[in-house]
Amino acid sequence: MAHQSGVYLHSQRQQQRLRQVIWVCFLSVACGALLSGPRSAVWLTLVAALMLPVFLWLKSDAYEKANSWLLWTLTIAISGLLLLNKGIHDPLIICYPMILMFAALFAGPRLYLSLVVFMLLFCCSLATVDWWQQNLTAIGPVRWQTIITLAMLFAVCGFAVRMVAQDFRTLLNELSDENQRVQESHQTILHLAQTDRLTGLAQRDFARQRFEQWHQQKVDLAIVLLDLDQFKPVNDSLGHSVGDQVLAAVAGRLRQLLQPDEIACRFGGDEFVLVLCTVDESALFGRLDNLLSSLQQPILVEEYSIQLSASVGVAFSSATQHDFNQLCRMADQAMYKAKDAGRNTYLLYKQEWQQHQTDTLKLITDLRQAVREQQLELHYQPKYELSSGRLNGVEALLRWRHPELGWVGPQHFIPLAEETGLIDSLGLWVIRQACLQAVQWHQAGQSLVVAVNLSARQFRSGQLPEQVAAVLAETGLPAELLELELTESMLMDEQYQVQQQLTQLMATGVKLAIDDFGTGYSNLHYLSKFQAATLKIDQSFILQLNSSIRDQALVSGMIQLAHSLGLVVVAEGVELPEVASLLSQMQCDSAQGYLWSKPVTAEQLWQLLTPELIEKHS
Repeated sequence: MAHQSGVYLHSQRQQQRLRQVIWVCFLSVACGALLSGPRSAVWLTLVAALMLPVFLWLKSDAYEKANSWLLWTLTIAISGLLLLNKGIHDPLIICYPMILMFAALFAGPRLYLSLVVFMLLFCCSLATVDWWQQNLTAIGPVRWQTIITLAMLFAVCGFAVRMVAQDFRTLLNELSDENQRVQESHQTILHLAQTDRLTGLAQRDFARQRFEQWHQQKVDLAIVLLDLDQFKPVNDSLGHSVGDQVLAAVAGRLRQLLQPDEIACRFGGDEFVLVLCTVDESALFGRLDNLLSSLQQPILVEEYSIQLSASVGVAFSSATQHDFNQLCRMADQAMYKAKDAGRNTYLLYKQEWQQHQTDTLKLITDLRQAVREQQLELHYQPKYELSSGRLNGVEALLRWRHPELGWVGPQHFIPLAEETGLIDSLGLWVIRQACLQAVQWHQAGQSLVVAVNLSARQFRSGQLPEQVAAVLAETGLPAELLELELTESMLMDEQYQVQQQLTQLMATGVKLAIDDFGTGYSNLHYLSKFQAATLKIDQSFILQLNSSIRDQALVSGMIQLAHSLGLVVVAEGVELPEVASLLSQMQCDSAQGYLWSKPVTAEQLWQLLTPELIEKHS
């Protein structure tokens, strides 16, 4: 009976209601003992004493025993009062249906049926005794019809209450099942939200939450950010399906390296973050070595054997630095340093990098302001014809006069301009300013070819020919006085698009020059294919030309090669008269360098255009 009734007392709410009912019944019995006559008071006091074990069972959470004992105690208590008072005619008999209602809600079928049978038999016994003794009262003798009606009343009442209670339990069970399904769905949704679908690793938010929990517990933590080296070719050549399987395999290897309570998550793409509990750096370094070794093991996917490496950046949490996102940025910076160091290695974040990052960010902001406030200006590197010593052209070089830092070299701000996209507007500004200055020289009788360096990003926009044509039309500069310099790497990148734009540029009459020749691929095919007018030999071959037989042979070969293709040769970085003499003997056409002049302003260059100064500097 206890096992069966336990089915109906599984929820905390039902157990709470049972406790309340027991207390109400106990207090009612106690009050009844105080207000009743002598015999009834003694009987109710005895019943109250019999109810005391119920509280002991409640204290030990034996709800089934407490419930059964209470129901039988109340049933016996009412039965005793009926015997002591008016028997079957006593109004207390209406307490039987109330007990049955309570039993229907909180008791099992067997206990409920036992109570119904006991109450019917007891009432029939009372009626039978009353009938045999012919005990007439004001109410009248008990008839068999009354007993049958009472039995039918108990049966119908018990059946109805039982059915309602059964429906009520069924509804409760259905609600409980539905609540369970909702909780399971919630757990599933929560799991999906916290887990990467592809790899099964944690998502970023979940990793952040765990990190914050551990940091509050004063646990030493390390954020390890890992990026696979050269993963893009796997997707491009073998397809994203194979790439996804590779990422899943990498995730499995990361899991194997984790200690209990540590977590790995996928940040996106082929980037992963590990939150590691670290005791000291030496132990961590050993784990990172194992990590890199594990990732280098071939991954078998379908019929392919794929071998990868990874670049890893590490940042440690501390009392002053415990922000998860900031630590990830620090580890990300260390990871990129690891890539620059040759890949397949790990580096710890260094605090001085933060200052460099801050300075770089400020420089980017200042550069944007410099473009708006016209802090940039052009200097011009003179170019001389070696055979005559005549100044026959200039190279326009961008300079930045920073209000606080002074002159900022192009090697510092040009890469930033390319990264931020400023190079497009900046490059167009340089072309326009150089053309405007060349027009002034041309109108003064000095037709100098002005050369402007191009960025690969300007080619990739696809609008360079239209932009150059618009500048030439706006300034009125003859197209043959503008020379655009591009490096060999630009020729190798997106060949069709570059060739198409170069063809359009040459159609306008603009000259093209290949800059820094010898430092790139030195591909003869591209030299002939793009039909450049000028080839500029990089200064790394020129600076030691007078003392290096090897450089002399290379430069002589480059000059002969260029002449055979109809190209004009310009040597860069000439600083010594001996080098200029050697270049002249090799039949190099022109040269530029500090031997003649550093890059100067347009006003200073105008002074170099006088015959006397040309004579002096040659």
